[in-house]
Amino acid sequence: MKISGEEYLKVIKAYETTRTKAGKGVSSPTPPSPATPPADRAEFSQQAQEIRAVAAKIKDMPDVREDIVASLRERIQNGTYNVDSKQVAEMILRRTAADSLK
Repeated sequence: MKISGEEYLKVIKAYETTRTKAGKGVSSPTPPSPATPPADRAEFSQQAQEIRAVAAKIKDMPDVREDIVASLRERIQNGTYNVDSKQVAEMILRRTAADSLK
């Protein structure tokens, strides 16, 4: 439904008249000019604000965890890094199963 500026002013005037007759005696503020519509406004829920805060924290986190990389690099160079083939095979199967569910 579209309301023109003239119709809007008629509604406001009728409202003021009714309000004055009811004994309020207080006029409403001047309606905004149809040429200048009120500014757009948006409110975000608490959950949206929390998601925004978490996203900002994640953005600030490094892409590579240098401490883990340095530890692994040192263990490989020292020859103390051992991989359990059963764990690798199990993870491959889990990933394959998870990917097939997508």
